[in-house]
Amino acid sequence: MRFTIRTKLALSSSVMVLLLIITGVASYIGFNRVGQENDAIVLDTIPIGDAASNILTDLINEETGVRGYLVTGQESFLEPYNAGKAQLQKDLDTIRKHEAAHPIMKDLMENQALPHIQQIQNYFESQINLVKTGKIEEARAKINDGKVEMDNFRDVYAKIQADVQKLTNDAWNNSKNQTQQAKTIIFVVSGIAVVFGITSIIFLFATIVRPIGLVNRQLRDIAEGEGDLTKQLEIKTKDELGDLAASFNKMLSSLRFLIRQVGESSEQVAASTEQLTASAEQTSKATEQITAIISEVTVGTETQAVNVDHSVKAMADLSAGIEQISVNAQRVAATAEHASKASTEGRQSIKSAIDQMHLISNTVNNLAQVIRELGDRSKEIGNIVEVITGIAEQTNLLALNAAIEAARAGEHGRGFAVVADEVRKLAEQSAESAHQITDLISTIQVETGKAVDSMESTTKEVAVGIGIVNSAEESFNRIQNSVNDVTGQIQEVSAATQQMSQRATQVVRSIDQISEVSEATAAGTQNVSAAAEEQLASMQEITASAAALAKMAGELQQHVSRFRV
Repeated sequence: MRFTIRTKLALSSSVMVLLLIITGVASYIGFNRVGQENDAIVLDTIPIGDAASNILTDLINEETGVRGYLVTGQESFLEPYNAGKAQLQKDLDTIRKHEAAHPIMKDLMENQALPHIQQIQNYFESQINLVKTGKIEEARAKINDGKVEMDNFRDVYAKIQADVQKLTNDAWNNSKNQTQQAKTIIFVVSGIAVVFGITSIIFLFATIVRPIGLVNRQLRDIAEGEGDLTKQLEIKTKDELGDLAASFNKMLSSLRFLIRQVGESSEQVAASTEQLTASAEQTSKATEQITAIISEVTVGTETQAVNVDHSVKAMADLSAGIEQISVNAQRVAATAEHASKASTEGRQSIKSAIDQMHLISNTVNNLAQVIRELGDRSKEIGNIVEVITGIAEQTNLLALNAAIEAARAGEHGRGFAVVADEVRKLAEQSAESAHQITDLISTIQVETGKAVDSMESTTKEVAVGIGIVNSAEESFNRIQNSVNDVTGQIQEVSAATQQMSQRATQVVRSIDQISEVSEATAAGTQNVSAAAEEQLASMQEITASAAALAKMAGELQQHVSRFRV
């Protein structure tokens, strides 16, 4: 079955999310049960316990009112009786409301407590009726009858109190058990999630990270020119990395074939260049012989031309001098014009340089501002690191206190002591890391200060450079004005020399006709000589190119030989 990288990552993430959901649901169910138990305590156990505890107090209040009324005969003393009777009815209603969930309490109330309470109520009413009818002595004679009923009820009341205490203890024990069960479920599910997370990391490392490392290492060896092209990637996973390894192995096969072809071609090129070099050397020797013969012919024609030139030497010298003056004047004019253009271009370049320096100055200022902000951020980081250091120190102190408490607990606190020790080590490592970060931030702040100083110094130097370039621009303006003046004067001189050259040319033209034949002969030999020299130069270039090609072929063979195919 094919498991892609996406499938592996999605499966791992899905299981982790599922475990988190299970943990959340288990936590919710467990704590919901705890909440229900607590609600039962608050809404059921505590009200029925309070009501049962108040019954005796209500009866005593009734007894107090009846006794006062019996002694004084005043109905105002019946107020405690009436209040106790009303409160007794409320407490009995509360007990009836909740006793269905408590069979023992229901049995005590219905079969034992309520009959005694009813007898006591009947006794109180009979005493009140006797006093109201004037039979006070008869009522006083029966005063001990009420004490007997109250004592009998106290025995039942003790049983009720014991049952209330049992109900309260059972409720609290159930709440504790539900809390412990919730903790156990959360701990187990969390442990499973941690184990699965570690297993997923190991699985992903083995199936994704390691194969990628193998591919990267093989590619780096090939890129550095020391690769073994015969070494195949042994990745058999059925995912994208397996496809990548298969494609990579196919690429190695193609690359091996290409390297072999390049090696064979370089050997053929080396052999061909050796043959070409030999042929070029033979052609060069033949061309040198032809050049020597043509040189001898050229010497003869030049001697004939010299004899003709003697007759026109004076005029030729004069014409040449005039032409030289004209040429020099034209060159000077061209040079002056070029200088004018150069000065204009120089002004433009200086202007561009000034603009660029302004841009550099702005950039340096912005960079200095950014570096200052970086320094401020590093200070903020330093403050955060101080907070982290404080937390680490507090954690270390708490771990120490926990270790002390664990030591006091003896054998039962040994596991907690190990955890406290690990927390202390983690706190110390955090403090040490925070200290290292503080040192690093201090270094960054120092370097930032140096960078800001350097930027400010650069800004000053740029300002000085702008002043110097402005001075250079003024100098270029003065140079351009001077060049323009010289150019005008040189143009006038050039015009005069051109007129003189035209007159001298008319005189020389007639003499030139005499030397045309000898010049034509000399020109022909010179052309032949030039062609031979060009051929010789071409053959030399061919020889040099062949040598360079042979050298390149050798280097190519050397590079190709570094790969194992």
